[in-house]
Amino acid sequence: MDHHFLPQFHLRQWANSEGLVTRWGRIPSSGKLTKRSLHPAATAYSPGLYALKGVSDAKVDAIEEHVLGDIDNRAAPILNQLIEKGVRSLSARQRYYWARYLNASAARIPYVVAEANSKASSVLERMLSEPDPGLEWVHNDASGPLFNGGIVALAKFFSYKKPIDRFLSLRWSVRNVSNSKLPLMIGDDPLGRTGNLYEADCLVTLPLSPNHVFLATDSPRVINAINRRHDQQLVELVNQQSLSDAKQFAYGDADLNMVDQWLITALKKA
Repeated sequence: MDHHFLPQFHLRQWANSEGLVTRWGRIPSSGKLTKRSLHPAATAYSPGLYALKGVSDAKVDAIEEHVLGDIDNRAAPILNQLIEKGVRSLSARQRYYWARYLNASAARIPYVVAEANSKASSVLERMLSEPDPGLEWVHNDASGPLFNGGIVALAKFFSYKKPIDRFLSLRWSVRNVSNSKLPLMIGDDPLGRTGNLYEADCLVTLPLSPNHVFLATDSPRVINAINRRHDQQLVELVNQQSLSDAKQFAYGDADLNMVDQWLITALKKA
């Protein structure tokens, strides 16, 4: 199953009248910039990204279908409500579900999943390297929770109280930037973070649509700095972060030269 780390309901906000989104990337062999039009279902996914190993076929996609499925299904109508009515229209329960979506958006991307699985594998390898007759069965049996430790821990983190409470403690706003000549873009690592989430002056950004961006901070200084910026200036800053944070792709209508400057992949850095 294709597991989408940038949910289709979110990316669909950038779709044109034909239901297609503009995807920017680079050719692996040369680093040359590419531009394609794709359906949201055909991008921002990795086959079996959250798949469980050593379980029945009915449970392989349990995290994608049930854990992230619940997170996304509850967040989808909230995204539309934020665009149409703003943050003040949200109930306490809706704020919780949106904070959970923010937290999952930071943790569900492929490189974070790979890190979680790698750390779990290292722990398991160290444990298996120590002689213990009671653990001999593990060498020949790939079932059980040990071999899914990383992704299971990550699935629990999606709803972990500490980061969700921190997101809830921030002051939220949605900025309509429709006066900008440039639309907002969104990257495949969509949640922008400036500063440490748990420290003062942090800023969280998440493009909601080509004309709306979600902002969260607890710093009056940061709020004043944002309010002083014209729509065009804010769009340029958010797009620069979306492009520079992207691990492989970014989405939306944009100037080719700007994308080429800021879509800084590992390949181009080399």
